[in-house]
Amino acid sequence: MIRGLLIGVLLVTAACEPPPADVFDGPAAPDVDVSASNADATPSGDGALYTCDTGTSLRADATERRVEIALQDGRSLDLPRIQGAAGRTYAADGWVWFEDESGAILTERGGQTLCQPGA
Repeated sequence: MIRGLLIGVLLVTAACEPPPADVFDGPAAPDVDVSASNADATPSGDGALYTCDTGTSLRADATERRVEIALQDGRSLDLPRIQGAAGRTYAADGWVWFEDESGAILTERGGQTLCQPGA
């Protein structure tokens, strides 16, 4: 019983910890070279359409090094890839885009939107 209680306390504590400072407060990754010799760093502009749980949609055009996101409200994001545990994670200026085979999560300074490919 004590072991179960200890595990529960550790899980709650881990869930309450703020994200690392470098995700939201500073540059997420060094500048990316988008020269002609490094074509995989430049999104194609075609992108995938995502429908999100907030009722909005967005278009995300990801490469191995960066993602460009066009939000429905007209804002656009250009996020460099950062090291993540699984899937692909991109972050800068308080925004985080995480994607894997099941969908994507867009986070803006702590608020999360779940997004699925397709319209």
